[in-house]
Amino acid sequence: MSKNGLMIVFEGLDGTGKATQVNLLQQFFAQQNLDENIMTQTVIYDFPRYYDNFWGKTVGRMLNREFGSDINPYLRTPFYLLDQAEACKTMREDLANGKIVICNRYMTSSMIFQTALLRSPKAKSEYVQWLEEASYIHLQMLRPDVVFCLYVEPKIAQTLISKKNSRGYIKGKKKDMNEENLKHQKNAGKDMLHFCKTRKNWLLINCMDGLNIKSPKAINQMIVEKIKRYIKYIK
Repeated sequence: MSKNGLMIVFEGLDGTGKATQVNLLQQFFAQQNLDENIMTQTVIYDFPRYYDNFWGKTVGRMLNREFGSDINPYLRTPFYLLDQAEACKTMREDLANGKIVICNRYMTSSMIFQTALLRSPKAKSEYVQWLEEASYIHLQMLRPDVVFCLYVEPKIAQTLISKKNSRGYIKGKKKDMNEENLKHQKNAGKDMLHFCKTRKNWLLINCMDGLNIKSPKAINQMIVEKIKRYIKYIK
């Protein structure tokens, strides 16, 4: 099945406003004309799918420490991938129909957050190689066209997490296993910046204005400017 659409992924530390930017970008596309008669069609996928997918629910259980607190990155990863691989079945159809697929997280999150649990550059590199082989070859998952990486200072992101509404998968707690670990978030931020420097389709969106976060509208404008290189019809 051929791919005619565009696959966009949003990444960032927990609490960086990914869901807000996903929705703003969808609203932007809704206002853009592909030509005189056709409007852009977009579809959103939000990972992990904690509430409507078996593997997504398993991720939630893991993040709620049902399986322990010290879990090897290689053992953490399959739950995420199986959730995403299942979604790729319909995502592939969406893309074949020329739709724009926007993902709030994807296997690229494992590249950021699981490498953050590994210390040496060699271990990180070996994990990424394994992850891409598992994702793209064995599970035949889709490769994103562009990955937007929202950067917010980890300490500020931690404050924003505490303002989130209660989420069922952590049973009323404020933060899950990853969110409450500031050191892990800092390491993930460093690895994300590294990928932005070394991978052409990973685009850094610096959400900071000095010590403050830029407005959602300002961040959206930065994203729209960068997406122009991928979609010619944007004015």
